[in-house]
Amino acid sequence: MIEYSKKTTHVDDDILMDELFQLGQHPRVEAAIIAFHKWVDKTRSVQTFAHCSVRTEWSLNSEMDGVWVHHHVTQSSPITTSRGPPLFAPSFEKWMYKNKMFNLIFNAARGRHSSRATIRLHAYCLFAKRGASLLTSNVSLGKDFVVDSGYVLEQWKVRKISHGEAIKQLLLNRCDNGRFTQMIERVSRLEREGRQQVEQVALKTNIALAAKPFKSYPEVNLFKARMIRAIRRIEDRSPCLIIVGPSMYGKSAFARSIYTNPHVVSCQGITEPNLSGLDAEKHNCVILEELDVDVMTTNKELFQRNSNGVRLKQSKTGMFSEWYYLHGMPFVGTTNHWPASRAESSLHWDWLEANVIVLRLTEKTWIE
Repeated sequence: MIEYSKKTTHVDDDILMDELFQLGQHPRVEAAIIAFHKWVDKTRSVQTFAHCSVRTEWSLNSEMDGVWVHHHVTQSSPITTSRGPPLFAPSFEKWMYKNKMFNLIFNAARGRHSSRATIRLHAYCLFAKRGASLLTSNVSLGKDFVVDSGYVLEQWKVRKISHGEAIKQLLLNRCDNGRFTQMIERVSRLEREGRQQVEQVALKTNIALAAKPFKSYPEVNLFKARMIRAIRRIEDRSPCLIIVGPSMYGKSAFARSIYTNPHVVSCQGITEPNLSGLDAEKHNCVILEELDVDVMTTNKELFQRNSNGVRLKQSKTGMFSEWYYLHGMPFVGTTNHWPASRAESSLHWDWLEANVIVLRLTEKTWIE
């Protein structure tokens, strides 16, 4: 018996559905499922029930131990004023399959309530729910019937259908106003980010347990001392620490070890660092990976981090600009190359000398 929880993510569902599909291809399993669908089609009265949907599902809930599959059968007749009241099902004896009685539910409503209930029953069979297997139906959602958005969202909220299936049904039944699909996509993105954050925390924990101790550098001590003066409001400007060295020397890992809760920003191929997500009350450092000297010299006001604050993402209208107050926030950059003399950056050398503390690595940062 396969154990399943509705709290699992769609990634787990993909793996689960693949395993169930392979199980459904087993000759004996496939033959048993097809035999039931043929029995339903043979038993039902075509004259009485014009519409029929049969869905076989794998029993994934733990409370259904011992039951591998179960079936949902929906049969309905067109209800019009000319035909009068709806016709009911045949006798109970005809609904015995292998000496087992169906759980029968009759739709005894009238008018639009009956039509709405019938459509929802067919939709429940037609939706590609989690654990769904073989489907036999002469009904097409979006053509014969159109289900309301409330029912689609209800099935999605209880995790009977995936994010992709919910969006598909909203569009197929023409009941999306644009906000529902956006909401589902946002939820999907948040769940994906949540899974990735869990993996990230686990990875960082394993790396920290296996990490070797880092060496001590006077440049780092000087940088921390000047940052303390800025935090204590003794100095208006704050210096930047730039760690320069070849690849695989442990620059990024060492930069993360300087402060406890850094915010990492990638500066590869950019003209202005993107500080979205930075929270001064949560993060106590900004690490700028692959920082180029041109990025720093074209954003001097940002890297000085004085008491005036800085406005980023500016445009002619200023509609999407963001203002940051970064005074006292340590900035640590990592790079493979940084100017070593005035000849390499004659125009900005004096500014770099005054605002940047450079740590040049000649060997790996950890102690063997």
